[in-house]
Amino acid sequence: MKKIVRSSFLWVHRWLGLVSGLVVFVVSITGCFYVFEEELRFTFYSHYLTVPEQNTFKVPVSQLYEQVQRAYPNETITQIRLRNDPANSAIIAITKSERLISVNPYTGQPFAIRDHNDDLLALSEEIHTNLLLGEFGKQVVKWNVLIFFIILLSGLWVWWPKQWRFLRAAVTVKWGASFKRVNYDLHSVAGFYALLVLLAIAWSGLYWTFEPAKQLTYWLTGETMKKKEKLEVQPLPTSIGNSALLDLATQQADALGPFRLAFYQFPKDEKAPFRLVLRYPYTWVRSQNVLQLDPYSGKLLKSELAKDYTAADKIRMSNYDVHTGRMFGLTSKILWCLASLFSASLPVTGFLVWWGKRRKNRKKARAAHRNAHQLATPKQPRVTI
Repeated sequence: MKKIVRSSFLWVHRWLGLVSGLVVFVVSITGCFYVFEEELRFTFYSHYLTVPEQNTFKVPVSQLYEQVQRAYPNETITQIRLRNDPANSAIIAITKSERLISVNPYTGQPFAIRDHNDDLLALSEEIHTNLLLGEFGKQVVKWNVLIFFIILLSGLWVWWPKQWRFLRAAVTVKWGASFKRVNYDLHSVAGFYALLVLLAIAWSGLYWTFEPAKQLTYWLTGETMKKKEKLEVQPLPTSIGNSALLDLATQQADALGPFRLAFYQFPKDEKAPFRLVLRYPYTWVRSQNVLQLDPYSGKLLKSELAKDYTAADKIRMSNYDVHTGRMFGLTSKILWCLASLFSASLPVTGFLVWWGKRRKNRKKARAAHRNAHQLATPKQPRVTI
């Protein structure tokens, strides 16, 4: 019975791996780079993201908005990103045409503009989430995350030693053996050592893409997942204007204390609210306040505050940091990056294992066919003169 179960798990592991291998490879490689997204961005794009620090006050966001609009009258600003760490961070205005405008926070003057598509890290994220195939690509990645999760669990079952005396062989690579054996060990052993991290990455991916994963999390914490209601505002013939709206939003932000990041998000349509997302320094659980304002009057409509987080909310807010390895600082980032590299190697080593066994089985089949043919063909009597 155990042999049948193991064979079944091996069959599932093998064929799901062959079906999803290319996607797993691409998603793992891009994920490996994205673990250090923040560090890479400030290394390669520092001329867009920082300015010389000055011993003066920073201009109000509303003034910055007005100066950017004057400099680029044909652009429609959809979001303003303000960063206080490091202190000399540039403010980024994002436009409807997906252009990124870098603004000096001390003067309010824009000093650089670039296309979102020119950002290699943004491109890496696009490949990671949708393979550059839009909604179809999102669905491909979504289902491959589920497949990968199943592959990991089935791989653990296949790897599990039949007896404890075989454990040492199961966790070490026999480097002096043949290429086939070393390749098999790399697949098996690398998968084992990276398993816990890869399960965390896969589960956090499932949490994003599958509603039942969220529901399970809330159920495990004894909470009921509430359906998010879309907040709509009543359009008015007149409004206070974007500059005044930004000032009111900033007052709300200042009342909640010093923040690390702020995202001022303008409405996408006439019934959508203005959103202000504030992020604060934290250790384990992302600390974030979200405020929604009426874009016509500036009145606060709704607030989601970090101090009101439930256990399930804390898990939800930690999901991104679990997925990217940021939760435990540099140590976890390195572990996540290495695990992603191991993950990218698994489809390659797994394919070589399958191909080697396939060739071996075909040789056996040909040999058996020759033997059967020889047995079926009667020997011709020797004729002597």
